[in-house]
Amino acid sequence: MLIAQLVGCALLVAAIITVLGKRQELLAGWRAAGTGPGWVIPAVVLLPLANWAITSLIFWMLMRPHGRVGVWEMAALIGSAWLLNMLPLKPGFVGRVAYHKAISGIRVRTTLVVAVVAMLSGSVGIVVALGIQLGLDPVLRDTIPAGGLLPLMIGVVLAAAVAAAVLGWYHGWQEVARHGWPVMGAILLRVVDTHIWALRYYLAFWFIAHEQAYGVCIVIAGVSQIAGQIPIALGVREWAVGMSTPLLHGTPVRSLQTSAAVPGLTTDLLCRAAEIVCAVPVGLVSYAWIYRRMGRARSARLGQKP
Repeated sequence: MLIAQLVGCALLVAAIITVLGKRQELLAGWRAAGTGPGWVIPAVVLLPLANWAITSLIFWMLMRPHGRVGVWEMAALIGSAWLLNMLPLKPGFVGRVAYHKAISGIRVRTTLVVAVVAMLSGSVGIVVALGIQLGLDPVLRDTIPAGGLLPLMIGVVLAAAVAAAVLGWYHGWQEVARHGWPVMGAILLRVVDTHIWALRYYLAFWFIAHEQAYGVCIVIAGVSQIAGQIPIALGVREWAVGMSTPLLHGTPVRSLQTSAAVPGLTTDLLCRAAEIVCAVPVGLVSYAWIYRRMGRARSARLGQKP
């Protein structure tokens, strides 16, 4: 796992070096941004807060059948994990598992299963968002290579179906069916979340003077979210976005060069910087709230002892 984190850091450094190698393009994009509406920069910086809110709602819906977890409590847990997961080995998830066991009385295995269900429902939500966009957006159908998305979408749906079957066999189909509505809600929320990610990329591409169609940004948002599921905090997502951007415009894989990835790399680094700006205050406040909450719970337990 440590090797994977080192690889991720190396990929992030390589992305930054590649982008800095195109300083003239960066300066041109900055000058172009200076002539645009003043709301674009605040929107790029603050939109990650909407992703945090939706992710908190998804996990709150999925955890409710298993224990008493308040919506603001879940928001604090996701907020603190958001910051901690930027560190190697993603310690935020481990902390959330420990909190649910200590405070909410939810078993570790249950929290792990909910995390898997959240990932599966999120993947299905991304595919639904892509499918709707493909059906409604002729520009997207004309832009992407023929058949480029269909195998990926089928693969994601099949993987989710297989995983759901395994969970049904392991936990019992009645137990899985009992949580059907929260899962449906999680899928719908992930569709909304995908559009927020797409809007972030749309504005960021516009900011660096490499405008992309909104439908293309939907696809890039899907690629970004799927890459974000890989347990490497940094680096992989940047290159996934960087390389997918020219591929979506028909650049053959055999002729793809690193320089072609610069617009996508720059855009995702910009989005990553916005996430850090939001995650630091949200994470610190959330951690302080959780620390006080655990202190009160510890004091209550000690007061109950004879």
